[in-house]
Amino acid sequence: MAKTKTSFEKLKDIINAWETLAPNEVFAGRTLAQFQTETFDCFKSRTDMEKLETQLEAAKNRKQDSDKAARKLALKVVSGVIAHPNFGDNSDLYAEMGYVREEERESGLHRGKQPKTPAV
Repeated sequence: MAKTKTSFEKLKDIINAWETLAPNEVFAGRTLAQFQTETFDCFKSRTDMEKLETQLEAAKNRKQDSDKAARKLALKVVSGVIAHPNFGDNSDLYAEMGYVREEERESGLHRGKQPKTPAV
């Protein structure tokens, strides 16, 4: 089954055929050079989009790298707060940074109710 061509692919086919088979002919009152000039924006916009997509991908990679570095630095700062003699992991500063203060932590041990075994 043949793939349906986009209008841009058809435009490239027209230019290629015109260049190859009738480069000196005039169609619709235009030479090949005039036609290429008039359709230049179709090609330029795609080139511009490709450049922007490459720049966007590079920016995403930079963002990901900088986020990773910032997370590492933030963990060092929080560790510094925990280790600081005037603050620590029970301080308001630690809590305001989004962490649970030591005295507010639960033990983590939860004993659920055991189901009663039926009497025999």
